[in-house]
Amino acid sequence: MLQGDHGPVAYRNIRLTMLASDIARAADAILPESALPALMKYDFAQERKQEAAIELALRSAPAEVVAIVEARLLAALAAKDATFAAKQWVCRLLRQIGTEQSVPVLAALLADKELAHFARFALQHQGSAKAGDALRAALGTLEGDLKIGVVGSLGERRDPKAVPQLAALAESKDSMLAQAAVRALGRIGTAEAAKALSGAKVAREHRALQSDSMLLCADSMLARGDAAGAAAIYRTHTEPYHDPMARLAAFRGLVMAEKEKAVPLVLELLNDKDAKLREAAYLFVGQMPGVEATKAFAAKLPALPAATRAALIAVLAGRGDKAALPAVLKALDDADEGVRVAA
Repeated sequence: MLQGDHGPVAYRNIRLTMLASDIARAADAILPESALPALMKYDFAQERKQEAAIELALRSAPAEVVAIVEARLLAALAAKDATFAAKQWVCRLLRQIGTEQSVPVLAALLADKELAHFARFALQHQGSAKAGDALRAALGTLEGDLKIGVVGSLGERRDPKAVPQLAALAESKDSMLAQAAVRALGRIGTAEAAKALSGAKVAREHRALQSDSMLLCADSMLARGDAAGAAAIYRTHTEPYHDPMARLAAFRGLVMAEKEKAVPLVLELLNDKDAKLREAAYLFVGQMPGVEATKAFAAKLPALPAATRAALIAVLAGRGDKAALPAVLKALDDADEGVRVAA
């Protein structure tokens, strides 16, 4: 009993542990062993009252209780006489509550053409490292769509340990498998994944996807604080031979990674032959921080075509930085009416 007689009292480091008998009773209240035979006969046409009640109860049950119920669900999943509907339902539930103890049973189903999809999703969303181990191990035994599915799950898990295997699969003659591997490496998004993508000898038709995935890696690296590493990838994708949309993404990435250091690059884009890049440059002008950036952009005004001057003035106004004021005041006397109106 905890009692405070003199005002509010804070108690720390208190852990409440259920008694073993209480845990067993709580598990029986959710799914008693006696209910397993009926559960294993479940079919899609039946009402889901029992199943819905189990799902609802598990959402708020203590971990010790969930572990007992999980073990009973795994027994149903492994039973030969359980219906497909029952096994599918268990897999879907394990996607929410599954722990390390479910990995061996789920891993055994990865080769099952009917249940592999559901078992794989249950492993994909599980935090246990053993789930990742099971998926990587399956790459060496599965073929076709089952293998492609596992590749996708490893990407969704962002499993860095899978990079070497995925790098090899990116060069596969199986087009669908190669695409899945390239996408998965982009989802993993580490510097190692980017290096593997860069060195992969992918088929010509997959090169655009390879670029996209490398840019995804750069985005992830930038989000984790590796601005220099991300910028190096972005810069390689600004070259004219890349797809226009990839170039746009790369230029935006450089602006986000290098900030005010990217001012010269953005100034060059304002005069680029590609209209989409010029439009993107205005967005970059609005996004880049710092007084020095404002001054650099304002100083560029006189050298730009009239339409570009007017557009840039509008973007400078959006920045709200008074460092642009001297250049804008001069533009009040511009020979072009549109520029004067903008100023």
